[in-house]
Amino acid sequence: MLKTRQITFYLKNKTWRWSSSAHGLKLHYFNFMQAVSYFISRYIINILFDFEVRGQEYLEGLKGKPLIFASNHASYSDGFICGSAIPCYEGEIYPSSFLPISYLVNDKYFNIKYLISAIYLRMIGAIAIYRSGGHLELSLRSAIRAIENGKRVWIYPEGKLNTTNILQKGRRGVAYLHHRTGVPIIPVAIMGSRGLLSLNSLQKKKKVRVLFGMPIYRLNHESLFNGADFVMHEIRKLMESGE
Repeated sequence: MLKTRQITFYLKNKTWRWSSSAHGLKLHYFNFMQAVSYFISRYIINILFDFEVRGQEYLEGLKGKPLIFASNHASYSDGFICGSAIPCYEGEIYPSSFLPISYLVNDKYFNIKYLISAIYLRMIGAIAIYRSGGHLELSLRSAIRAIENGKRVWIYPEGKLNTTNILQKGRRGVAYLHHRTGVPIIPVAIMGSRGLLSLNSLQKKKKVRVLFGMPIYRLNHESLFNGADFVMHEIRKLMESGE
């Protein structure tokens, strides 16, 4: 049997294990990519845009705990903006208290048709959400497993990219995840991301804001639809407060 050499790096109490052998170099901790993505995206966003984050104080007591982040979704750049908005606390060089975050993404973006996004999404540990004819347990079982393992997930309750200026009705998934796992929901409003990569936005240094709201510890609603409506209501309030 071939011997394997292991080199261990310690970065902010995170252990990155690399193994080199006849099978080549392997990265065992794939979430290293989220830290790399954080540094790159935050640097670019701060240079190109007027970037502001509010409400980070609501996250301080939730460091290292499983959470459900729920936000509106108006641009393909939202994932990079979301990651850049996560706070770093004293002694941290990246948001190690909250990373990794598993983003819930439509399974079509994992297909060969979207090869670049499929590679990137797998590298950062995104979770594919499959259509299951309304069977939420099947669609969200990977997300539920991630939360039960102490991870954080990010969901867009509208269920798809919103190309309008009107916040859409939320789908049941966000409420189901909460009821199934019992972990808090953090409502998040992303403002200014629509058309972010247009030439006009880049020339004017467009203002981009991320607002975190107070945690929702319990959804006291008779139906999942009503629970999802409440989450969307909290996101809408954040958007109105940021105008």
